[in-house]
Amino acid sequence: KVFSQMPESAVKKGEEFSVAVVLSGNPGFHSAGFTLAYDKSAMECTGIEKGSVLKGSMDALNPDGANGAVVSAISLRMMSGNGVLAEFFFQAVKPLDAFPFALTEVTLTDFDGKELPCTIPSLFADISGHWAETAVIKAVQKGMFDGFPDGTFRPQAVLTRGEYVAALWNM
Repeated sequence: KVFSQMPESAVKKGEEFSVAVVLSGNPGFHSAGFTLAYDKSAMECTGIEKGSVLKGSMDALNPDGANGAVVSAISLRMMSGNGVLAEFFFQAVKPLDAFPFALTEVTLTDFDGKELPCTIPSLFADISGHWAETAVIKAVQKGMFDGFPDGTFRPQAVLTRGEYVAALWNM
């Protein structure tokens, strides 16, 4: 299970914050790759540090990949144990009270290159398994919607006129 830990409170414009990508239930792997997608109009990734789980691996860290911040790592020894895969450092370009991040392109492989099963919790607590989950994540990544401070998106709620106009403006 791979998940990201978000800031606990709102962030002001210019403030720095970090997001950790954490692995639990690690069966052991030899290579890892993932992208932390984020809204580039709202924040800038200023750096990445690999975490304790990737210690001793060869890695490539790109804070400004096309789809977000990218981590790739490989090791000749089994990478085992649970904990932080990587910590991403950001600076807010505008005030943030929601954190539209998504883990994408996640791959863990064994020594033979066979992909290991991996689960990623949803970006919002209430969209997991919803028919529009993928579209919601893409819309949030593109900055069209934010979600709510309580960590929900409320996909079944009716849009207000103001929310509709804001979404059109953001498009």
